[in-house]
Amino acid sequence: MLDGFIKSEKDQKTGEITLAFLNPSVGDFLINYLRDNQAEVRRILYSVTYFKQITSYFKSYGTNAIALGSEQLGFFFPIFYERLPRLLANAPDLMTGQLNQLYILLYYFKDQVTEEDLLKIVIDMDLTCAKNVDHAELMWVLSEIFSYDNVQRHIKQNWKDFFHIAVETARDSGDLKNITEELCYYEVDEEEWSMDEDFRAALKYRVNQLYSTDDIDLSDKQDRIFDSYYSGYRENTQSIVEQKVADDYSDFISDCNLSQFLDEFYEYADIDIQSLIDSVLENQIQHDDYDPSERISNSPPPINEDEAIRRLFER
Repeated sequence: MLDGFIKSEKDQKTGEITLAFLNPSVGDFLINYLRDNQAEVRRILYSVTYFKQITSYFKSYGTNAIALGSEQLGFFFPIFYERLPRLLANAPDLMTGQLNQLYILLYYFKDQVTEEDLLKIVIDMDLTCAKNVDHAELMWVLSEIFSYDNVQRHIKQNWKDFFHIAVETARDSGDLKNITEELCYYEVDEEEWSMDEDFRAALKYRVNQLYSTDDIDLSDKQDRIFDSYYSGYRENTQSIVEQKVADDYSDFISDCNLSQFLDEFYEYADIDIQSLIDSVLENQIQHDDYDPSERISNSPPPINEDEAIRRLFER
């Protein structure tokens, strides 16, 4: 099947070989085939090796994936625990494996799993490595597991460890906003988490990692930037761009629900104003064939005062 239906890729650093479909439509065909072949579905589920084999292709309700009914899930529950050591061993790291385990138990087996089992996993979680953690999966688990009182109490007592991972893995301003909202659900109010210097520093670092000037629209400031820059008022040019960046940063941090930290976070933002100015100037010259010397050479020449008086009397 290699190079016909599947492709093989080798990681140059680790030597690990990964197989994937050459064409995604092959996967769609197989999913449709498996919907009508329950015996094959059982064989796959009973021999899973990676958590993603379950979460990527099987759902507990009707979607584009393969739906598993309550009876099938009932049969699969003990098999899942049999396969669990192998699944954990093949996870990228311990925390990712434990998080995947929680996700599957809460998503597929909520009627079968006990709070005692969930609490044991949560207490034993290795919270030292966030490199491979899926932020959306982590936040979903924190939200779903909230209904278990003993688990909720443990997470609340150790909120900093769990939510520090959430901050590290946040992908955009919406994720950071969700973190502050989820902290409220766990009754960790702003006064408490903002007083923790390590957690606030992690937020500051992540905000400034995620904030990018790439999407700033300077088109409405373009003429002012050109006039100011090529008239020799370089400081004014810088002020125009700095104000635009400050406004854009303010909007971003507002989307994060962290406006109260605007001044503190912005002070540590690593923003290259000169690069933004250079980019605007270069882009305009390339796209509009603009020649800055034209604007300068076309300006009225300075008038000699005596010559101006002589011309006046000649009229």
